[in-house]
Amino acid sequence: MKKSFLFFFLAGLASASFAENIIPPKDASSKSVTQDMWSCVNTAMRTASRDGEILKGLDKELLQGHSTVGHLFEQLLGDPRPIQPRADGVLAPRESLFNALGSTKRTDPYVACLLLKGYRWESSKETGLEMLQRLADQGSARAQAELGRAYYFGLGVTHNNSLAFKMLSAAATANDPDGQFYLAMLYSEGDGVLPNDDMSVQWLKKASDSGHAQAQRALPQAEQIAENRKKGSAETALKMATVRTAAESGNFESQRTLANYYIEGIGVAQDANSAIEWYKKAAQSGDVVATRQIGVIYDKGRGVPVDYVEAVKWYKVAAEKGDSQAQYNLGVLMYYGVGTELNEEQGKDWIRRAADQNNQMAIRALQSLK
Repeated sequence: MKKSFLFFFLAGLASASFAENIIPPKDASSKSVTQDMWSCVNTAMRTASRDGEILKGLDKELLQGHSTVGHLFEQLLGDPRPIQPRADGVLAPRESLFNALGSTKRTDPYVACLLLKGYRWESSKETGLEMLQRLADQGSARAQAELGRAYYFGLGVTHNNSLAFKMLSAAATANDPDGQFYLAMLYSEGDGVLPNDDMSVQWLKKASDSGHAQAQRALPQAEQIAENRKKGSAETALKMATVRTAAESGNFESQRTLANYYIEGIGVAQDANSAIEWYKKAAQSGDVVATRQIGVIYDKGRGVPVDYVEAVKWYKVAAEKGDSQAQYNLGVLMYYGVGTELNEEQGKDWIRRAADQNNQMAIRALQSLK
């Protein structure tokens, strides 16, 4: 007798090897788990469309030989949907006619994404991030690069530029192209380290020579920016004596300018502590921009270790004086409970105050938080 199409569907279902349960982070709320699941669906879709891996060589180690089939509901028409958690919060794979048809092209990156957000296999005591840390400690340049990227973008961990710089420096020195590219970004933006255009260009060149496509696209612009800044720095350095004299006489705008020079290394050696000293003098004279900039230094780890508590302290002073950028920065830290007690409503309120002053970052943030 000729077998029906349904028979082959059911035969595929019976032979499928389904994954084991996935355990969410200890204190995760049902809301945060739902957000993580949908975020990882989007990541999986993007990764699958590029035929890529999330970690470029570490995915198999992250999945630890487990099948991921059953953790996404693979619809025949439309995008995949996450399997809803059980009442106890555990993510249990579900045997379905539809997910039996799906390959692991989507489910692998979906589960890998969850593991990187602090989830773990039920049989394992180690989350994906903990595995990355272990491999990084053992000297894996790939793990160091990905862990550094996680700290830089706050992927499953609290955003921390100091730790990002440490991991990416190790990976870049070991010739990992991703490590070199993201380290160049840190030097360009002054995140976790004092800004340095020459170092940024140097690491972009190394990554570009290894065939890193993003580095190859970014290098020409980075070289142009570095050249333009050198010309501007030479002109500004001639004004240094005048600026310092005015700063020492108590002019808060000159004090702030001198602090900026110490951050950028214009006419003086780069020195975050000297910058903070001059910003504080300007802040004591009521300069709200200087007050906010002290918060930025501690927030981004610009030449000093990241200190979110100190960042919140200075942002709050500037925010209460009406600085919209400080209000936005403070609101974000409060909303996520970084450097201060988690308070979503108060965080939103500060972001709303910044948006009322037409701060574009705050306006976009409010739209996403609705």
